[in-house]
Amino acid sequence: MPLVKTFYPSKVAVIGVWQITETLGELKNFIVLTNEDETTCNSFTVERRKKEWLCVRILLKKLTNENHRIFYDENRKPLLKNTIINISISHSKNYVAVYLDQEKNLGIDIEEPREQVLKIISKFLSPIELTYLTEKNKITKPTVLWCVKEALYKFYSKKLLDFKTELAVEPFDLQVNGMIWALIIKENYKKLLSVKYVCEQNYILAFVSGS
Repeated sequence: MPLVKTFYPSKVAVIGVWQITETLGELKNFIVLTNEDETTCNSFTVERRKKEWLCVRILLKKLTNENHRIFYDENRKPLLKNTIINISISHSKNYVAVYLDQEKNLGIDIEEPREQVLKIISKFLSPIELTYLTEKNKITKPTVLWCVKEALYKFYSKKLLDFKTELAVEPFDLQVNGMIWALIIKENYKKLLSVKYVCEQNYILAFVSGS
C-alpha cells in the first residue's frame, strides 16, 4: 500500500505518508536509482532500513514530480540542493513521512503507538507534563507528546536538545486532529511554536513549521 495519506498544511507545503507493505524489489520498481543510490541503499545491513531509505525518495519524487537528491548537513538535517524546498523526514517501523515546505523551516515525526512509550515517559516528559497523562489515553497521549518533541527537535535541527528540560509542551485535550503550543528553550534561543498533530488508526503524526 504505497502513498496512504497526503496533507496540505499550507498552499506551499505538503506531507506524504507511506505505509511499507512492499518487498524490497517492489519498492525499487517505483524509482530509478543511480549507481551511487544503489551503493548507498546496499550499504545498509538491515532490510527495513533499506526500505525506509527507498520510501523516502519515492515519496519525494511523488510529492514533487522531480528527481531531487537528499543531502545532510553536519547535524544530519536533510537538505535539497538547488531548490527553495525545505524537507523533514520521519519513519517508524511500517510508516514513512516526508514534509516539504517552500517557505518555512520545518519538523515532522511519525510514530506507531506502542506500550514501550510508557517505559521512557520519565526520560522525555517534565514533572508538569507527566500530569497531562490520563488512564483513558495512556498510550496515545504520551505518543503524541513524543511526536511533538521529536518534530520540535528536527525543527531546531542543531541537536543537543534535552527533551525533558528544553522542550516544553503546553496542556492540551487529545483530539483526532489537534494543535499544541510548545516552546524550545536553549541557552539564548527561545521560540514558541504551534505544533499540529493527527491521530490516525495506526499512527500518530506531528508537524511544525516556522521562520
